[in-house]
Amino acid sequence: MCQRIKAMNYSGLKGAILLHPMTPFKNKKPQYLHHMPVFMSAGENDLLCSPTESQRLQQLLTQADGDVSIEWGKNGHALTQKEMQAAKKWYHDRF
Repeated sequence: MCQRIKAMNYSGLKGAILLHPMTPFKNKKPQYLHHMPVFMSAGENDLLCSPTESQRLQQLLTQADGDVSIEWGKNGHALTQKEMQAAKKWYHDRF
């Protein structure tokens, strides 16, 4: 998602919160992120977005010079209160 927004040259984007994201691009490198802070949450037992896919996206964003933080939950694809609290803390710590 943040790649698509950056591709539209949206200069106001200062960071991204990605909740159980799926890789929006296959066999493509993301654009350079200029140290953009990115928070990801992912589920260790997520059947829609596997831990391997989450780790791959984290790696791709890091290689694009994103400052990526990831919060792992024990649940599947459902968001948990713990993940939402972690995203809130991440946001307040950076902005």
